[in-house]
Amino acid sequence: MTQWQPIETAPKDGTKVLVYFDHDADPYNDPDVPYKLTDYAANAEGAGFFRGKGQIVAVWQDGFHEDDGWEDPTGGYWVPGGWFPWWDDEPADQVCNATHWMPLPAAPE
Repeated sequence: MTQWQPIETAPKDGTKVLVYFDHDADPYNDPDVPYKLTDYAANAEGAGFFRGKGQIVAVWQDGFHEDDGWEDPTGGYWVPGGWFPWWDDEPADQVCNATHWMPLPAAPE
């Protein structure tokens, strides 16, 4: 497969893939629920994001519950899953708004 595919079809099993990202393609607010952030926006607000658009190697990270410890009266919060650029042999702290993907090519021999 050498054509860009919709991001919804990408593997979410830890496989690194080439993604095309576009920060401005996300509406930031859920169009069906006023004042609710999209999953991408919630990640971007909490951890930062890759600006602009471009191509980068990324990996899907599942959502998780973040517990801020015994001092947090709310009991923590949910961090939604998202596409994170693969940087220095681990996922970066910033999320990217991946819109398309394709498999990585084989490494040179």
